[in-house]
Amino acid sequence: MLIALDRWNIHKSNDAVIAQQESEIIALKHEVTQLKADLKKSTALETEGYINIPEGYRNAVLHLHLQMQELTTPEGKELMFSQTQSVWMKMICKYFREGDKEINYETIRRYFPSDKREPGDKHADIPAKSKLFTINPAKKRS
Repeated sequence: MLIALDRWNIHKSNDAVIAQQESEIIALKHEVTQLKADLKKSTALETEGYINIPEGYRNAVLHLHLQMQELTTPEGKELMFSQTQSVWMKMICKYFREGDKEINYETIRRYFPSDKREPGDKHADIPAKSKLFTINPAKKRS
């Protein structure tokens, strides 16, 4: 009965304990190697650089991203689709800077409502003065 509660391996011989610990070390070394490979693979596309937005033009860039979400292919499918708005916000915060300063996730959150049909009380529209550009489909070329 007490063997199940033995945390210190008193019931095992020293050779058995050493063998068990060596097998654990080998398994952990293998896991570390696998995790290092996974980390290297996941950080392969990471960059130290970012896209800098001039001070005061963050909302113009946000407006462009909101417009890109509405674009459709000639077949009527969404050109860019994501399950959640957080993907857009994370992308903007990770790869864009405003005047060499990080863009705060919470600051831009109000412009990307989770439900576009019912944005809620905390939602804010992009001010008209920041809507500098409009994305229009190109005319068909033959």
